[in-house]
Amino acid sequence: MSRLSAPSTSKRVGCIGVFDGLHRGHRRLFVKAKRMSASPLAFTFYPHPCDVLTGRHLPLILPFDMRVKWMRRLGLEVVVIKFTRDLSRMTARKFLDLLKQEYGIRRLVVGEDFRLGSDQVPAKDLPEWFEVVPRLCWRGEEISASRIRDALAQGDIDSARSMLGYIPRLWGRVVRGEGVGRRIGFPTANLRLASDLLLKEGVYIVRVSVGKGHIWGLMSIGRKPTLGERDRVFVEIHLVGFDGDLYNRELEVKVYRFLRPQIRFDNMEGLKAQLKRDVVQLKAHIRRQPV
Repeated sequence: MSRLSAPSTSKRVGCIGVFDGLHRGHRRLFVKAKRMSASPLAFTFYPHPCDVLTGRHLPLILPFDMRVKWMRRLGLEVVVIKFTRDLSRMTARKFLDLLKQEYGIRRLVVGEDFRLGSDQVPAKDLPEWFEVVPRLCWRGEEISASRIRDALAQGDIDSARSMLGYIPRLWGRVVRGEGVGRRIGFPTANLRLASDLLLKEGVYIVRVSVGKGHIWGLMSIGRKPTLGERDRVFVEIHLVGFDGDLYNRELEVKVYRFLRPQIRFDNMEGLKAQLKRDVVQLKAHIRRQPV
C-alpha cells in the first residue's frame, strides 16, 4: 500500500474500490463517508484487478493519476493499494485486520453488491465493518463503470454523461501530424492519448481547454480511410476559429456528442465538403447551448 497518511488510533471511516470513472454511484459513497467522518480515506487499487487476474488490460474511463487527483479534490485522503495475485488470495477478515492495524479503519462505506477477499464475503455478512449504501440506478439498472464503458463504445455520450454526472473526456499531448488538414483548410491537432480510448470510431463534437478559454471543435477518431491509412487509429481535433500552435501541449477534451461514423471519400474534395457540413452541425449545437 502507498501510505498517504499516518496510522491512526481513532475510529476512521473509509471507502474501498477501483472507482473507475468516479461516477455518481461512487460519489454517493463518498458523501456518506464524509458525513460519518471529517477525514475519510479512499482505498483504491492499482493496477485494475482485472489486469492482474486475466492478464488483459481493461480500458479505464479515467486515467489512474486523474482518478487520484479528483478524489483528493472531493476531500478524500487517498491510499493506493497495489493489487497483486498475493493480495487476491487474502481473505476478507485478514484484509480488514490489515486496514485496522495500518490505518485505524473501523468502518467502510460500500455499495450493496460489494464483496471482499478471496472468500468473496458480502458486505451484509459483516455488519460490524460495513456501512452499506443502496445502489444508485439510472433507467432501471444500477450505474456501473461497465455500463458507462458500453455507452461510450456505442457513441452514446448522453447516457454516459448521465451516469457519470459530468461530461466524458479524454486527455493527450499534441504531436506533429502530416499537415493534410491544414492544406484543405481544416487544421487539426493530432493527439497522442494519455488515457484509454473507449469511444467508437467516428466524428464527435468536443470542447477543448486552451489557455484560460474553451474552444469548440470536431474530433475525428479513426483510420483515415480516404488517405489509405487502415491500420493505425488516429485522434485529430479541428478547433473552429483557432489557428495557433498547440504542438506539445497537454489537452483535456470534453466530448459532447457523436456526430457521424467515419466515411471513405473518393477524393479530398469530398472530404472537404463533408467537413464543412460537420462544422454547420457543430455551430448549430453551439447555438443550442445555454449561455
